[in-house]
Amino acid sequence: MHGGRTAANHLLFLAQSQGLPRQRVGEVLDLVGLSDVAGRRAGTFSLGMSQRLGIAAAMLGDPRVLLLDEPVNGLDLRACCGSATCSSGWPGRAARSWSPAT
Repeated sequence: MHGGRTAANHLLFLAQSQGLPRQRVGEVLDLVGLSDVAGRRAGTFSLGMSQRLGIAAAMLGDPRVLLLDEPVNGLDLRACCGSATCSSGWPGRAARSWSPAT
């Protein structure tokens, strides 16, 4: 992640490099709870916010399965609860699976 880019620009770069639609950026930012800081430089993020941005990046391609190593490391309680919500399925889509590596 380039610390000088905003969260939205970081994800937009990743989406464009993978041929994904621009709208996915907003969707994943909403999903991980970073919409309100989308215009903020990623280099100013806390550890938990950086973790959530990484999860958003991993979800850009709408994966059927997502394996995360220590997904709640550095996340606050609200974000951890959001991760539990994500584990039950992406909004408006068929259920997806993610599993923390141990």
